[in-house]
Amino acid sequence: MGPGRTVRPPRNAPQSQGQHSGSTSASKSRKVRGINKGKGLERLIKRAGHPLNLTISEERRPIGENNELLSREIGLLTRYHAPFQRAGWHSLTEDDKEPLYELLKLKFNLDFTQDHIKGCVDLLFSSSYKSFRHKCYEHYVKSGDDARSNPYPPLIDNRVGDWIWLCDHFETEEFKKWSTIGKANRSNLPYVHKKGTKSFVAVQHELNCGDIRLYKECYSSDKKGWASEDARNKHKQKEPIEEGEVPLTEQQICEHVLGKA
Repeated sequence: MGPGRTVRPPRNAPQSQGQHSGSTSASKSRKVRGINKGKGLERLIKRAGHPLNLTISEERRPIGENNELLSREIGLLTRYHAPFQRAGWHSLTEDDKEPLYELLKLKFNLDFTQDHIKGCVDLLFSSSYKSFRHKCYEHYVKSGDDARSNPYPPLIDNRVGDWIWLCDHFETEEFKKWSTIGKANRSNLPYVHKKGTKSFVAVQHELNCGDIRLYKECYSSDKKGWASEDARNKHKQKEPIEEGEVPLTEQQICEHVLGKA
């Protein structure tokens, strides 16, 4: 760790003090997941008596027991501890990242000397950092002229300087250029998967299934059906396609229908 740097213990997210408008409207309101405060993870660690164990695949993805807890904790650390006065995660130095890694090791048994483990954690932090910054940008746009006096809630507590820096950053020509490119790329996504923070590798590990079943599990659900009609149609093309007399493997079928990754 760099000289003079200290690792602060994770703190809980500030609790909203919003008022309820009444029992009738409250009973009809849609239930949504609250802010992750890490309390469930803390209870598990207390019960175990040590940081939780994890399995990281060679593909640099968490699999098996506790895999989703890792993604959630990284999201919490990103919101309340990551330095934001940077162009992006790629701009953070090892000294910037080390306090985050140290906080994470208080919760999980991770050996950062192994490349696939450090690579996995870095990928998850990168994704979380990008997602949080995008939420900050959405709040900035929604706030309009009042943006600077209306920080994104997770940054209100002692991080107003970061919010002002982000507001200035969002107004630079460089950011506007990359924002336009990112918006165009997102518009090309035909549909998104339904597994939240869980990676495809983790789903496949749990189900011990092939690529075709994995596709159905990730792009459909019993309650809401398929992510899109296009996703459903691609799954209908899953029947083995033959080249002469030699049947294709599941991987070849998926590449034929979906294209190579």
